Amino acid sequence: MSVALSGELVFKVTFDQHGFPIGMYTTAAIIHMCAEQIHANSPFSNPNKPKKLDNFKVELISKRVI
Repeated sequence: MSVALSGELVFKVTFDQHGFPIGMYTTAAIIHMCAEQIHANSPFSNPNKPKKLDNFKVELISKRVI
């Protein structure tokens, strides 16, 4: 069973002392890693889920689901 929903979720991801490659794709690498950490903090079990890293903190700031 499924239902069609709409909404907005706002996450805040902070990180400390994480090594990123320097170059033209640095911002893309940071966004990718932060998105991975949001997924890693999800409650769903999945064998392919990324590893939760201790130097990243994920907070759900607001949610609005209709």
